[in-house]
Amino acid sequence: RTQVQINSATLELTTIFNHNSNVFSHQVFSSSNDNWSESTINGVNRPADSTLTLLSATGIDGVSQAYSWDVLGGVTGVDGLAGTGNMLTLVLRPDLSQSSSNFGPHFNDRSVLIGAPRLSLNVSAIPEPATWWLLSVGIIIVLLRTKSKK
Repeated sequence: RTQVQINSATLELTTIFNHNSNVFSHQVFSSSNDNWSESTINGVNRPADSTLTLLSATGIDGVSQAYSWDVLGGVTGVDGLAGTGNMLTLVLRPDLSQSSSNFGPHFNDRSVLIGAPRLSLNVSAIPEPATWWLLSVGIIIVLLRTKSKK
């Protein structure tokens, strides 16, 4: 089993409609609360504020386009891989105090082919100790052969 190091993690959402033309901040949080299911979660039973950790914020305007948030801290932190669960909960929250209405943008969901929500991870393999040992032995042998030929 190859171990990997996560170098970056980005949440990308695409707006399809926005009630505001002004730019206002949308924050993404990770949550320690994983006690929900996709078919039952709503604005009323969402994870409590006390379970949230702010990850990043992005300004969203009236233009329908893709927006992204850095969520590396949530993916690798105690709410993600460093925790005990097998699920990462991300919560997107608009700061409606900055907007001109009580409604913000609408985002594409997973049913669309283009612009569906994405969590992109940039990872690199971590060589196993046995691999390092074999590489070291190989280098030593090459050095010894080179030295003995002189």
